[in-house]
Amino acid sequence: MPHSLPRPLAALTARRGADVTAAAVLAILATLVAYPRGLQFPFALDDYTYLMPAAGLEPVTGGIRRWLAVRGYYELCLRMFGPQTLGWHLLAYAVHAGNAVWVFVLARKLGASRVQGWIASTLFAASPIAFTVLYWIACIQELGSGFLVLTAAFLLGYSRRPWWSVPAFAAAMLFKESVLVAPLVFVIVFGRRVARIAAVQLAVGIALFVAAGLHARMFDARPEAPYATAYDITVLKNLATQLVWLVSPWRAYPDRIAAPDGAMMLPAALALASVAIIAAVVRGHGLRALTWALLWFAALLAPVLPLRSHTFAYYSYVPQIGLLMLLPAALAGIGTWLSARLRLASPAIAIGLLGMAATGGWIACAARNARLHETLMLRDSEIPHDSVVRSAYVADGIMRSIRDAQLPDSIKRVTVISLPMDVAKVAQTPGQMKPGMVRQRTNPVEMALRDGKLLALHFDGIGGDYRDSLTVADEAADTAIFFASGFRDLTRLPDAGEAYAIQAQGNLLGERREAARHDLEAALRIRPDHAVSRVLLAGLEAESAHFDRARTLIQGVDPSTIPAQLRPYLTRIQSLLSSAP
Repeated sequence: MPHSLPRPLAALTARRGADVTAAAVLAILATLVAYPRGLQFPFALDDYTYLMPAAGLEPVTGGIRRWLAVRGYYELCLRMFGPQTLGWHLLAYAVHAGNAVWVFVLARKLGASRVQGWIASTLFAASPIAFTVLYWIACIQELGSGFLVLTAAFLLGYSRRPWWSVPAFAAAMLFKESVLVAPLVFVIVFGRRVARIAAVQLAVGIALFVAAGLHARMFDARPEAPYATAYDITVLKNLATQLVWLVSPWRAYPDRIAAPDGAMMLPAALALASVAIIAAVVRGHGLRALTWALLWFAALLAPVLPLRSHTFAYYSYVPQIGLLMLLPAALAGIGTWLSARLRLASPAIAIGLLGMAATGGWIACAARNARLHETLMLRDSEIPHDSVVRSAYVADGIMRSIRDAQLPDSIKRVTVISLPMDVAKVAQTPGQMKPGMVRQRTNPVEMALRDGKLLALHFDGIGGDYRDSLTVADEAADTAIFFASGFRDLTRLPDAGEAYAIQAQGNLLGERREAARHDLEAALRIRPDHAVSRVLLAGLEAESAHFDRARTLIQGVDPSTIPAQLRPYLTRIQSLLSSAP
């Protein structure tokens, strides 16, 4: 293998330049076919953790850990694109396509043909593992560290300035420290001639790892620690889980599972045996390629393998590269073997058909899984309540609801209320209680709005909060009141009287009658003619034997002005009052 490439990428020959351009076009097309709606995906989870300091809504804290990804990137993009995500996603997709091009370039340098390199880069571009990476902006950590570690690999193995690979690798570490062990694989791939520089890379990586305080976290075994580690069978379970996810692209998996899955160990062993058999079919360098591909996969996962919880599929974004480079070579070997058995004039036909089938099926699996994940925020789905998909749709639904309300300029504050958490039924629209709609244990709207900074980020000059009960301050003219009327949607309430009435219905469902009475009195103070409030309060007064007050409240109430489900209740009150003294 040559020590260096005579010319950098910008000065490749016309043919090589055309090959790289073709790889880029294929990567972009494959990504857009598999993940077109990722460009519309909103912010989620950690995005807001990083956005708030970048927007000046929270003080900047933390050290150098992932500085480029969680500080530099968010501050730059917030100034470039604002809190609208399209520009953020276009940049992420561009980096992802760049990573796919690097896969092509490195595959060619490692002996792959042009077609094999194109297949490898296309498989990478449309990998089902890329779902969360492309949809979730916070996964710039994977994208950026991947681009820079591949840059470091190229500079180390093929450029005239291999020492430039050291700062490139350091920058990769500042995107995400999971690439720490990559220099060890560089030595296996490129040979002893790069050992000295790779050792410097590793030393720099370890220094950054320690400076970020991660050496302590890697040995934090406390069960209550969010990222507790265990150096036992957990390591093999994690490795098996990631491997099975990679080699079974048809298998829909969530963005995460709660813990490594021990049931994956047998399928992983079978997968490894299958890969070994395929490698035996690949003539020439099959065993060597398989060795470094598997080592790359395991090494790039090494820092996350001891985790006892938080097993994320996207951890394999960079580790998968070695195996994806191996697959086209395996297809070529199988195609050659088949053409000999079938006595074809040229193996190109068999190889081409196999390549098209593998690539097309891979992209179809990614597209199908993406559509599935996009709809898994529904109730009763297997996606955890705090998944990236669920969180993003909640926050985006809130923002859309407030924008669609077209608030006047006089509004300076938004208050969001909902039914109490112990109420089993939720109102999908104000005044309507639909049975069978069970509220989640964790209220996603409350989680999104818990400190009001979400609104401050998206709407200039508007503050806001989430609360379980209204106060007199919420009746102010500069306050817009919304009701959390479903999983992620808000309904603008016309006035505070209507808000108090809905809040009273929630308290009645929760058997908090005195709280409901207080709300109904407040509703009628603001809206004396509010029919629903008059009926509900009349029922409470009748239960307390205040019959005269109850009669006064329902006097003149037109049944057509109240929801249909309350009309039998009105009839029962009228019947009770007719027989009362």
